[in-house]
Amino acid sequence: MPKTEKLDLMIEGGNAKPDAFIAQKLGPLKLNIADIIKKINDKTASFKGMKIPVKVEVNIVSKEVNIDVGTPPTT
Repeated sequence: MPKTEKLDLMIEGGNAKPDAFIAQKLGPLKLNIADIIKKINDKTASFKGMKIPVKVEVNIVSKEVNIDVGTPPTT
């Protein structure tokens, strides 16, 4: 089973920013953080103005990134 790094984020749709948490997790993996943030924003653009859960999973060996967008929680 390949080793993975997982991040659970709660972001505003289409407005993810590279914060310290993301940088600390992805920086040592030598990934293009700006590219990952752009992909997250593209996938969440339809949820503009709503906080939504996003799961980012990175295969440490192949550097493949999987972004899973959840549904907005109800309040």
